[in-house]
Amino acid sequence: MLGEMVRKAGYMLVIDHLTVRHHGRSDPAIARLNLIIHGSACILGPSGAGKTTLLKTLISLHRPSSGRVLMDGVDLSSRPLTARRLFAFVPQDNVLPRESTLAEYLGELAILDDYRPDQRHRVVQGVLQLVHLKSAAHQRMKWLSGGMKRRALLAGALMRRTPWLLLDEPTLGLDPDEQASVRSLLRNLSRHRRIIMATQMVDDANAIPDRLIIFRDGRVLAETIWDDLAGFARGRVVRRPWNPEAINTADFWAPMAGGRSIKAFVAKAATDPVLPPTPEDGYLWLIKGPAEVMAR
Repeated sequence: MLGEMVRKAGYMLVIDHLTVRHHGRSDPAIARLNLIIHGSACILGPSGAGKTTLLKTLISLHRPSSGRVLMDGVDLSSRPLTARRLFAFVPQDNVLPRESTLAEYLGELAILDDYRPDQRHRVVQGVLQLVHLKSAAHQRMKWLSGGMKRRALLAGALMRRTPWLLLDEPTLGLDPDEQASVRSLLRNLSRHRRIIMATQMVDDANAIPDRLIIFRDGRVLAETIWDDLAGFARGRVVRRPWNPEAINTADFWAPMAGGRSIKAFVAKAATDPVLPPTPEDGYLWLIKGPAEVMAR
């Protein structure tokens, strides 16, 4: 029955009034969340927003306090084995068998995922090519760079024949070149696989530009697309000289290059020169702006 469901499913993920509480904490990590996801999506929010909790709830590592997670009407909250067959999960931490080569690691995963012996080499080589690691196939994984380890974990997830990939902070801790490499890979993968990516890095969201969910305190603040993200801060970003008054009258601010000016975020119209907002500005305004912004 499970195999039949996986083959025929349209893969409509419905999160229905989901609340998740961690043991010993009074405030819920996720609070009465309602969300429908039917394709790739990026969940963007600060550390502690509940993003990892949501991903782990999808694969039944956390149990809901109330509410449900449904896939095509099937309640995954009560069917953890079904959830494991639908989702492949790439965690934040680069936990890999250090002494194994990359090819050995993927070959063992091919056995665990029941590939036929005549399929294994071909599938491993195909995945290595997809993540641009064919040249590293016989390196021990303890010698791989941080970016290569992230791609190795992604390769392991791609070995699983699941319709969804869940990625938790895929570029965190990587240098700029490695971040760009991973984002490019994810942008290509999202054209062919359903990806749900949780991240606190604004630039990651451009890898999955057509569905962006802004998350804070276990709740959705906004749903948008990458091209519209900057618009949330339009008319709210101004340039001011660096002085205590400029800082004290801003809702929040950031220094600008050169050290003589600040980028100030303001709720009301100001006489200061208005700056064109960036996607990061739009995100910051949503996350840090006045309470009336959050309610809209």
